[in-house]
Amino acid sequence: MLTGPGGAPGDAKATPYLSTQFNERQARFSPDGRFVAYTSDSSGTTEVYVQTFPDPKVGTRVQLSQGGGQLPHWRRDGKELFYLVPGPGGRMMSVEVTLTPQFRALIPKVLFQAPAGPNSFDVTSDGQKFIRLATSASADLPPTPITVVLNWTAGLKK
Repeated sequence: MLTGPGGAPGDAKATPYLSTQFNERQARFSPDGRFVAYTSDSSGTTEVYVQTFPDPKVGTRVQLSQGGGQLPHWRRDGKELFYLVPGPGGRMMSVEVTLTPQFRALIPKVLFQAPAGPNSFDVTSDGQKFIRLATSASADLPPTPITVVLNWTAGLKK
């Protein structure tokens, strides 16, 4: 279930945006706030969809991915949407979109192969650079420690 705004300004109550028997997740607002890209397993496979916001009944739900998709990310200007096709043969996909006067999407295209591994990524606002977690070549290696330094500015005064 995805939740939307709840009534009057300042009202902190969440209300359902979509409430179905399926798993709707990974929602992302379009830059203009008029659409939501999200994933749903309503077809039997997790796919990427776009639907109007705040009322999903106003527009048509558009399926962007074919054969699986997750983690939708909008380019800052709203002219492109990226998503990941997970698994062994995984791919980073791009779909050119138009938000006005109504939502339209072209056919998704493969940007590059995305090796199996952690399924998280981010993209720069211009859609030209991607960052994704990498896994070690061997599962036998111990995890790399991370050091977090708190109050580090206090050490500058010494």
